Amino acid sequence: MNSKLIKSVFIGILSFPLLNACSNSNFSGASGLAKGSKPKPKPDSEQTTQVELESTDGGVSLNKHEAVFAVRNLSCTLCHANVEANIISDFGASADENSSAIAFASIMHVRNIGARDNSKTSISGDFLIPKTDISVYSAGTTSGKSNCTYGGAGSSGPYSKIPLLANLSDCLGSTIVWGASSQKFVEKSKISINPINSPEEIRKLVDKEILAKQKYALTKDSVLTGIPTDLSKGIKLTGKFNCEGAVVFDAPVYIKAADITSTRGCRIYSTGSIFIFGGLKVSGSDASNIQLMSPTYVGLDVSQAVLNGRFGKTGTYWVQSITFSIGSWLTAYNAITQDMTTSGASADAGEGNIDYSRIAISAPIVFARNKGTTSGVIIAEFFLGPIGNTKFKFDTVFRSATTTVSIFPEISKPLVEIE
Repeated sequence: MNSKLIKSVFIGILSFPLLNACSNSNFSGASGLAKGSKPKPKPDSEQTTQVELESTDGGVSLNKHEAVFAVRNLSCTLCHANVEANIISDFGASADENSSAIAFASIMHVRNIGARDNSKTSISGDFLIPKTDISVYSAGTTSGKSNCTYGGAGSSGPYSKIPLLANLSDCLGSTIVWGASSQKFVEKSKISINPINSPEEIRKLVDKEILAKQKYALTKDSVLTGIPTDLSKGIKLTGKFNCEGAVVFDAPVYIKAADITSTRGCRIYSTGSIFIFGGLKVSGSDASNIQLMSPTYVGLDVSQAVLNGRFGKTGTYWVQSITFSIGSWLTAYNAITQDMTTSGASADAGEGNIDYSRIAISAPIVFARNKGTTSGVIIAEFFLGPIGNTKFKFDTVFRSATTTVSIFPEISKPLVEIE
């Protein structure tokens, strides 16, 4: 089998461990036209080729998988969601043993909620997982197998090693409504999910002097209208504006009820968190799309109250036992809430009946609380989804056979690797 790596590719929404609830041209400032500034152009191959194909020995390329999630910890997403796509997860196997133990325990918790409430998740496609043994809490095993409970969740061990495929099949196989053509759980030799987690990786996409001076910079041939004049408290983008190409903001970004015109696609990179409220419409051509990357957090209609509830109640939620690539749960919580306060997003109530489409998201932590359909791709270490029977779809704008859209083409590091 060809073991080529598959580069950054997904949109959708995914994986945070959660114990309870599955859970014109004007911005707010002067308008005007800013053109791309002093980029370091990449070779054409890097600008246009985003995915390298696997050989087809039963496996296919990442874009052919059409996965809405590429997430380490799926958690509550599988409580009662309707997933009209494939899913990719390594269950934390590419991280530390406690991360994989929490990821597996949270899925077992979801299983038991479904049994209690007589609710099931539907998955129309395949569920790609690595061929590996993973660490789980010993308290959740009997005779070397999972007992399909979440015993020991949130502890620091002890741990046991169990085969991932066999135990997922035994515990979850009958609790999921699979699509007619689904192959159910599909093993790959390797799956690794690694969203960008360093602000410096974002800054180096543009001229650092310009970025330091004006808090934003655009890559070559990129355009953004309506840039606010005062960026001292983060960036708020709202209403109608035009965006072509990629812009880097050296501050948290608050996007409110935005209506973006973009024929080639709009990519927003932030060195801080990104908060989206009230919908995000993008139009202009068949290739119109919006891509959002943060080295910390991206939230769709997630209020300060939800953040406090998931992070801030001592001993209540599993998030408190997690160590992310950006640090402990407390480090992450403090960074996100500081960004929310700085940007002004903390006053937004969120959780509207809103659909999101043509969207790609990458961040270590992704939360969503919109009550509509989300159509796109999400790359994350941890995802917290909406409560209730919400729908997730892969958006065909990212299907390379039908468009020329690349996902995060400025990023050379593989965000998702499959062998």
